[in-house]
Amino acid sequence: MGILWLLLVCSLLIHCERAVISEGDGAGRQLQADGQEPLTIVTTDQLARMNWLRQAVSRVNTNQTEAFGFVCPEGFRVGIRWVEGWLTVPKEPGFVGGPVRPDILALVGPNTGETVPLAAMSHLPVANVAQTVSSSSVGGLENVVRLPIPSLELEGRALVRLIRFFGWRRFVLLFSDSGYGLALASAIRGAAVDRPSESEGPLWVAREIQISAGQAGTQQQGVGASADALRLQNALSEAVDPSGGDTTIFVVATEQDTLIQVGSAAKAAGLLDRQGVAWVLSGEAAGVFTMFNEASSELRELGRDFEGALGLLPATGRSAWGAEGGEGLIAWADSAAVREFVGERVGVSASRVVPQDVIAYDATLLLSAGICRAWGEMRNCTESGLCGGVEVEEGVEVEVHSRGGKGTGARGAVARREENDKVPSRDSVLHSIRETSIEGFSGNVSGVEEGEVDNGFLVFNRRRDGWEHVATLPSAAETAAGAPEVAWVWGNLSLPNGTVA
Repeated sequence: MGILWLLLVCSLLIHCERAVISEGDGAGRQLQADGQEPLTIVTTDQLARMNWLRQAVSRVNTNQTEAFGFVCPEGFRVGIRWVEGWLTVPKEPGFVGGPVRPDILALVGPNTGETVPLAAMSHLPVANVAQTVSSSSVGGLENVVRLPIPSLELEGRALVRLIRFFGWRRFVLLFSDSGYGLALASAIRGAAVDRPSESEGPLWVAREIQISAGQAGTQQQGVGASADALRLQNALSEAVDPSGGDTTIFVVATEQDTLIQVGSAAKAAGLLDRQGVAWVLSGEAAGVFTMFNEASSELRELGRDFEGALGLLPATGRSAWGAEGGEGLIAWADSAAVREFVGERVGVSASRVVPQDVIAYDATLLLSAGICRAWGEMRNCTESGLCGGVEVEEGVEVEVHSRGGKGTGARGAVARREENDKVPSRDSVLHSIRETSIEGFSGNVSGVEEGEVDNGFLVFNRRRDGWEHVATLPSAAETAAGAPEVAWVWGNLSLPNGTVA
C-alpha cells in the first residue's frame, strides 16, 4: 500500500499540467484540463465549504478516502482522489464531477496523516485546517504549516485527563468512521490504555462502538426507527453497566452531524438523563454547546437533551479564551452576523458554525494571503478571487481581506509573476505563507514551523438554558510550570448522576 501511495503521488507530480481557465455560469468559474469537460472552481471568496471537506468521507466517498483542498492559481478546489495525475472531484451543487489536472500551489488537508505523504514528495505547502493526528507525523517536514489548534493526540490526552480527574475507570468509546473519528479514537485509546499514567494505571475501555453515517438514522416521532438506528440504540443500552455499580461514561469522538444521530438513539434508550450515566463530548461534537441562540430547533432540542454533558473545546492563542473565562469564544458564538458570514463561506447554515469551521476559514485565508504575496502581482490574484479583490501598490502593506481578519501583503514582496505566465515556485509560496500572518476570527493565525500547538482546552458543562465554561485544562507547558491539572472556573458541576463539587 505504501509503494502504491508513492507511485500515485509521483504520478501526480509528473503529470500535473497547467489548466485553462474559462468563464462559467453560476457561482464559480470553470477549470478545463486539456480534452476534458470544464469543472467549477470554488474561489476563496465563495470558500470551498470546509465543513463539507471534513465530512466528505461519510457523505460522498464510499471507500473512505479523505478529501483535500487544493489551492490552484485560479482558485480553491476540493478533491477526493487522485489517480495517475488526475484529481477527481465529486458531483456536488456548484461542482461538475470528474477528473482534472490542476497546477497545485498548496494543500489544505483535514488530516496530517493523509496529507504528509503527498506533501513530502511534492514539497507542497500544507495547512492543516483540522487537528493533526500527532506531533510526530509532521516532525522534520518543513513544508507543513500548522495552525493554532492542538493535535488529536493532545485532545485524546485531555479527554483522558478529564475522565481520570473524576475517578472514573471505565468508559464506552463512540466514534465515527470518518478520518476525524478514527484518528481521535486511536488517540484516546492510546492515552487511556497504551500509555497510562504510571501512578494511576490504565483505564478500561469497556466497549467501542463505531458509527457510520448510514448506521444512525434520525429518530422521528411516530415513525419506526430504522434497523440500523435500532442496532445503535441496542448497542448503547448494552454498554451500560448492568449492576449499576460503576458510572458508565460515554466518550463521543464524532462530528456534530453524527452526534445528532447518536443523541436520537441515546434518547430512545433513555440514556441521556439516566442515573449512573455521563456523557463527555470531543471538540467537534462539543461544538453543539455554542448553539443555543440562533441554532435550529433540532440543535436546541439536542442541547437540552444533553443537559449535564461535558464538552471539550480547544483554546486558541487568545488569552480571553482561557484566562478570561472563554469570553472570546462567546463573542463570536453568540453573534448572528459572524455565524452567517462564516457559515456562508464554509458552506453550512449559520446555526451549525463551530470553532473548527472558523479555524478552517482562517486557515484558507492565511494560504490565500501567502500566495498573493508570493505572486507579487495582485491584479492576477484579484481576478482569481484569492485576495478578496484587494488592489496593492508596490511596497505598500495592505489588508488582504476584509471582515473576519486582517493580513498584510506587499507587491513583489517575494516573487513576481513572469511575463510567460508562470506561477511562483512552491518554495517561494511556502516562504511567503510563513512570512504572512492574519488576525482572524480565531485570533492571530500564522504558520507554526516547530513544536506542538498546545494552548490547553476549555471544559463546558451543558445546562438547561445553555452552557457554562466550568474549567480549563492548562497546556503541558503550564502544567509543568505548576499549574493545576484542572483549573475550575465555577464552584460546582451539574451531572445527570449528581453534583460534583
